[in-house]
Amino acid sequence: MEKNVPANFKESSYNCPVCGVYSMQFWSELGWETWEKKFQKTEVVQSKCHKCDGILIWYKGSIVAPTVSTAPFHHDEMPKPVVEIYEEARSVFEISPRSAAALLRLALQVLCGELGYSQAKLDAAIGAMVKNGLSVQVQQALDVVRVIGNNAVHPGQINVNDGRDIAVGLFALMNYIVERMIAEPKKIETLFSALPDGAKAAIQRRDTTKSLPPPKEENPVYVLFSEWA
Repeated sequence: MEKNVPANFKESSYNCPVCGVYSMQFWSELGWETWEKKFQKTEVVQSKCHKCDGILIWYKGSIVAPTVSTAPFHHDEMPKPVVEIYEEARSVFEISPRSAAALLRLALQVLCGELGYSQAKLDAAIGAMVKNGLSVQVQQALDVVRVIGNNAVHPGQINVNDGRDIAVGLFALMNYIVERMIAEPKKIETLFSALPDGAKAAIQRRDTTKSLPPPKEENPVYVLFSEWA
């Protein structure tokens, strides 16, 4: 999974919110010319993407035009019902990271249902995954999105609006979960299906052959030695 670098003020490169490609950005200050032909700076700055020529207008360090989201784009393998909620979270991220976090928690529950875990409570769905051998890393990613998403709509110790980086991290974790639980298994299955039939048959025999019982222990034989005088 490719790393997504959110757009940041005056950064030389990031994932362009217009085209989504990691690209170099060209910055220029906007202002006006006085009657004395002197350039007067303002707090308005323009960035231009080297890849798509997309232009963003920034004011006091924030994007004001066009209406774009700096949150990471969704994973290509993300199921469509999840994408719809994920994109809604992206659309509100700039004005309310807390709302985005709450929507991502909902997106996670829909994703669990797509994976076959449709328990009423998200915590129970994650617990069922753990019982089926879910890796610790993915379990922690699931619980981070769940807990922070819950705190976003209920009073708690985590205020997502105080730190946009927290919400950005949740978007990244959603993509990580899709990569580990959908994309990676699909890639491995594709490669495995390309193996020769003979090799796959041998693997099948190996994995279905019953292991032999351990050998029985013989009764120990004791030999008495005597030393003649």
